[in-house]
Amino acid sequence: MSQKHPLDDTFRRKLRHYEAHAPDALWQQLDAKRSWQAKFSNRFRYYKGGLAIAATVVLALSVFILNQDTNSNVELGFFPIDPEATTTQRIIAEVETSDATQVVSSLSEEKNIVQSKNSIDKKLTPTQTSHSLTVNETKETAAPVIAVETETTTELITSSQNELEDVASSAVAANRASFASFATLPNATAAPLAIADRATELKCVSFKTGKPRWYGELSTGVTSSLRDLQAREGEFIPYARGRAATESAQLSYNAEARLSIVSPSGFAFRTGLNYTQLNEQFKYINDDETQLTITEVQDDNGQIISRDTIIVVGQRRVETQNRFRMIDVPLVLGYELSHHKMTFAFNAGMYLNLTYQQKGDFISPTDQEPVSFSSDSRDAYPAYKSQIGLGWYGSIGMYYRMNARTHVYLEPSLRMYTQSSTIEEYPLKQNYVLGSLNVGLRRVIF
Repeated sequence: MSQKHPLDDTFRRKLRHYEAHAPDALWQQLDAKRSWQAKFSNRFRYYKGGLAIAATVVLALSVFILNQDTNSNVELGFFPIDPEATTTQRIIAEVETSDATQVVSSLSEEKNIVQSKNSIDKKLTPTQTSHSLTVNETKETAAPVIAVETETTTELITSSQNELEDVASSAVAANRASFASFATLPNATAAPLAIADRATELKCVSFKTGKPRWYGELSTGVTSSLRDLQAREGEFIPYARGRAATESAQLSYNAEARLSIVSPSGFAFRTGLNYTQLNEQFKYINDDETQLTITEVQDDNGQIISRDTIIVVGQRRVETQNRFRMIDVPLVLGYELSHHKMTFAFNAGMYLNLTYQQKGDFISPTDQEPVSFSSDSRDAYPAYKSQIGLGWYGSIGMYYRMNARTHVYLEPSLRMYTQSSTIEEYPLKQNYVLGSLNVGLRRVIF
């Protein structure tokens, strides 16, 4: 005989595909009662996949930036070379030899031209006089003519040689003076060198080190928050309006410690920790608040003989400073441009939220009365998450170099969280867009 009841099989078949889901509010209450060690362990297991991806991206970017030191940038610029004495003497000797060769060649050509002219004159003179003179007269008359021509040609050759030698000596002396003055130029001189009619431009190669720079950055500043409240269903639109009417944003602040790695080409990677506190004011006023007070009247023996009921109608005022605290890890890529003492940085990336804590009051969606939503309170109304995911980030930094290792900077930024900070069971979605203006100090680490 089977000990199983047939009704058990019926329940098993009918309820096999059903399961009960615990609401997120219940888990939020249980999470508030647990120790921080257990919370950290669970959150690490929950985010270990994302942290592994982030670590891989950081490692890849670091390797890429560190490998930039193998690609040295080369720039051409005008600045003087301080030549050695042997080099200068060799250049002078080469120029003197070249100019002397050109002068000798010119002299030879000039001499050949004069000799050719003389030979032609010798041949033409007897032929021209033979028409009017006899042979004897020709011999007697031609001799003085040839002698005169020969003396004139000799004087012309001697004069030409002297003039060419003077020109050659002047050219060599000018070249020697040019190189001698170049050898004594100070290092600060930066001008092209001209030799005779040929201008020679001296271009030298300047090398950058090619190593990335590591900076430590500390900054703090003010933050302005833009909050967006949206009802998940149409029936909660009045409740969203009630919250918007009783809560107002106040000036907030943030502080950040950051490590920046900047390659020689200007690309940068930044990471660190950011703490942000958003301040809001909750102000609730009810002019028709009714307060009911019941007082028991007892006799001498302690027995209740009557109850007095007192109803008080008046104004109720509740004012609370709400605080929302966030800790994020920035994962930012940037590009830097330098001009004299100024450096301009353009950054974009994301902020990974690690923790999101709340403290304060708001009106309840059930009775529109003030309730606490503080994350450290056991009686808090369950509304907010403990993390709000990723936030997109963009900024422009302006750095001023005080000395070789220290900069001060001003950095306006914009951060937007696309995920709602409230749980699914809460009737409203709450998103934030944060604008910040930070002032900081940057210093070279190595």
